[in-house]
Amino acid sequence: MSPKNLLLFSLPLIGSLFFATPLIAAPVVAPNDEQKIRAGLVTQPKEPRLWNNLGVTLRRQGRLPEAIAAYRQAVSIDSRYADAYSNLAVALAALQRYPEAFQAINQAIKLNRSNAVYHLNLATIDEGLKRYSEAAIEYQTYLQRANDAAPVYARLARLQTRLGRPAQALISWQKAVDVEPDNGEYRLAYGQALADASQNFAATAQLEAAIRLNAMDGRGYLLLGNLYLEQDQPDAGAAALREAARLDPNSARIQNDLGVALSNLKLDDEALAALQKAVALAPNYAEAYSNLGVLQRRRGKIQEAEAAYKKALAITDRLPQLYNNLGVLYLETNRDKEAVEQFDQALKRNANYWEARRNLALVLSRQGDLKGAAQQLQIVLSASIPATTVAEVQADLRRIQEANTR
Repeated sequence: MSPKNLLLFSLPLIGSLFFATPLIAAPVVAPNDEQKIRAGLVTQPKEPRLWNNLGVTLRRQGRLPEAIAAYRQAVSIDSRYADAYSNLAVALAALQRYPEAFQAINQAIKLNRSNAVYHLNLATIDEGLKRYSEAAIEYQTYLQRANDAAPVYARLARLQTRLGRPAQALISWQKAVDVEPDNGEYRLAYGQALADASQNFAATAQLEAAIRLNAMDGRGYLLLGNLYLEQDQPDAGAAALREAARLDPNSARIQNDLGVALSNLKLDDEALAALQKAVALAPNYAEAYSNLGVLQRRRGKIQEAEAAYKKALAITDRLPQLYNNLGVLYLETNRDKEAVEQFDQALKRNANYWEARRNLALVLSRQGDLKGAAQQLQIVLSASIPATTVAEVQADLRRIQEANTR
């Protein structure tokens, strides 16, 4: 009985954030010509649109405090100048002065509730204030009033993910991809969301599209590699993980998963190199040490395997797979008493770990405790185990029961 490799979990992908663009009122003169605007203010110092346009020009130059002063001058002259309030809010938000920005954008919305971009700006400010539920509502308001905007759908999807609303996030990612089908970043993020929802074939299709659009990174190939492995495509899985390792050679997680994939292909030398690199990159990576132990045991390197398992257990004693793996090693080297101890430890941490319980039954039967072995196998059969395993366990149980009646 060979112990199963530890489960591998995909990491979340993080895409770039989208920031709202303020609506700018029609300028009296070109807003990028600061000198002309200032000259105009000499003759028209009470013209609010000139002050607003000056603020726009200064903000584009990164001169935010001056821009804020110009916007404030505009609204002091015309207290109903909604665009200037919105632009003021954007400049304040850029300096992370979110409470002031919140007041300004709400004043803009009070003056003109139909302007979709104001709601987009409010959503961004709500995020800055960590008012995530309110931000989601404002993004949805914008999308209801404006044309479909893929970056806004993407921002909404990330926010819905943060709020623990994966089903809503999936819909938003799908809309982002529908609007911009050639955006590889959205394909990549949509694929991640689909994988998190266990829609693996759909996730694979999106990630493959991201490859065609040259948008994949190491984490994307890591996810795709593991999806291929789950779909019984070991060669494709290993190829994707090799590419992940090429793009991100210092990721211990990628090296570990690559080592497991190569081990499954019986490419033991390459697998060994990958797993050794994983533990070198992350000396406290217990799962990688366990996988290294599995590989060394298969290679007949018993001492090295035992050392790897014990290193993993020195890092953490919470993973039942580690005890099961060490127990199998002891079982195969006729150290039955030590094997029983390890299987017991595994089951203390997870009473539903049927593989460890079946291994315990095997060693008990070998020690002559046929009644105890039969009891363990009966517990296994009462658990949720793969259909293909049921017949094997039933056969084991019959053999033990027959031996017990002799």
